[in-house]
Amino acid sequence: MIYPEDSIYTSTLEVDLPAIRNNFKVMSDFAAPEVKKLAVIKANGYGLGAVEIARYLDEADCFAVANIGEALELRKSGISKEILVFSSPLPETISLFEKYSITPVISSKEQLALLSKDLPFHIQFDTGMRRFGVLPEQIDAFLNELTRLELSPSGLLTHFANSGDPNDESVYEQLKLFKEICAFFPDTCVRHCANSGAIAFYPETHLDMIRIGVSLYGFQPGETALPDLKTTARWKSKIIHTKPVKKGEGIGYSWTFKAPENGFIGLLPIGYADGLKRELGNQIQARIGDDYLPVVGRVTMDYTTVFSLTPITLGEEVELIGDGENSVYAMAAATRTIPYEIITTIGERRVKRTYRF
Repeated sequence: MIYPEDSIYTSTLEVDLPAIRNNFKVMSDFAAPEVKKLAVIKANGYGLGAVEIARYLDEADCFAVANIGEALELRKSGISKEILVFSSPLPETISLFEKYSITPVISSKEQLALLSKDLPFHIQFDTGMRRFGVLPEQIDAFLNELTRLELSPSGLLTHFANSGDPNDESVYEQLKLFKEICAFFPDTCVRHCANSGAIAFYPETHLDMIRIGVSLYGFQPGETALPDLKTTARWKSKIIHTKPVKKGEGIGYSWTFKAPENGFIGLLPIGYADGLKRELGNQIQARIGDDYLPVVGRVTMDYTTVFSLTPITLGEEVELIGDGENSVYAMAAATRTIPYEIITTIGERRVKRTYRF
């Protein structure tokens, strides 16, 4: 028997592309029109689909990803705009940057030897993040190597450690150091350091280009809310089995939940193999129609259970992530993590991405 293609998926992540465009505009409006706007679509667009987002987001001047594999996916899907790769190039990958016109980000003097004179590149400086980047005390040696190899960067960047909320002095300290470093380079270099928090709360950091990351997907960069951001994804499934339960009966492994009254359970074909974390059992709610039902018992590899005092209809749609009491923020709070860890770990093998244009 041949099944329709959609029937192989146990759940759907519905991605709202106009909401992503709205969020891009909200963040872009913090900066002057002449400031370039980069959209960060690493980790498959934070799990929502990098190719689809790049094709839709005409307003972006360029894109950034985490590694060369992500960049190649975009190029082979017809994305022609500039793509920056944040991870450092390696000897075995540098030819791919050249072949597909992808811009590497250099973080050490030794990496300069990998570059040809025709390949544009950006240099990252470590002004306090203590991750990638050339250290300030290495500038002289780095400049000497640039001169020896007759190379000239097309861009300069750094990354803030604490820009998620206003009035953090470390942002100003990092910005001051970055500007001092930029003074060693030609004005033709595109300078950029503003991530989502810095875009909203530190206009001094906008410089020549801003990098719109987590806020593109509707996530707040810190504890200070940006109210105009919209929810961009909803995770939905359907009830595949239902049955009555009696007061006091245990449900699932180890009976971590016992029915407080006579009621009904509904089974969802979603588990931790799909990215719904095991510890979320007895912690969150799912929406059916206008009602929110508790997710009860252990989340298992393939299944999750909801409980209701009234009958549950077989085949009824269930929304696990939305913008109400079942928001990704509620799910993140229940597991003591951040919303974008939740969304980026939703599986791609059994969770179909669909798009609203």
